[in-house]
Amino acid sequence: MSLVTNRGRMQGFIILDYLPRAMEAIEQLMGWVASGDIVYAVDMAEGFDNIPATIQRLYTGQNFGKQLLKIADPE
Repeated sequence: MSLVTNRGRMQGFIILDYLPRAMEAIEQLMGWVASGDIVYAVDMAEGFDNIPATIQRLYTGQNFGKQLLKIADPE
């Protein structure tokens, strides 16, 4: 309702529209990571038994960065 009362505008985009420029984006992003302008973190949990707790971390905001769950090592 806030968009309506404030006469806001919302616009999305479909990433497939920009697929031809994907390499351009990847190169730019890699440069930002290398220079430290973008910093990323990975929050890794392990084990099948940790599935519920790991999902719960997403909903409670306890995770930091990208939340990953390693179920098992590949054979």
